[in-house]
Amino acid sequence: MPQLTPVVTQKAIFGRNSWKKNYRHPLDPEKLKIPFKERTPLRCRNFVQDSKSPETDVVCIREMLLLFACMKNTDFNEKECPDELASFQRCYEKFRVCLIILLFSFVLINFYLVLFTRLM
Repeated sequence: MPQLTPVVTQKAIFGRNSWKKNYRHPLDPEKLKIPFKERTPLRCRNFVQDSKSPETDVVCIREMLLLFACMKNTDFNEKECPDELASFQRCYEKFRVCLIILLFSFVLINFYLVLFTRLM
């Protein structure tokens, strides 16, 4: 059976100062101190920035509230509130038509701008 004592003694000799042999230095906290750089002024703002993006589909709130109030009174039965439902659907259809017209005009304007810049 081989003896393990020479390996253990060799580790004991080089274990304490092994960083000198393989050029690895122990952790020195004084060398790791990183100076603080103030990139922006450290002061509080007078407002809170909203992290949500503005939503474009928030329309017809009044009609929706009237529809929900009617449905609450009639135990959420849609057949009891046909006028409110029709007014909400009309309002939303108007919004969709306006949105389609707006997007189409935006695409058309961009198309003409590209044509104009290529002709120049």
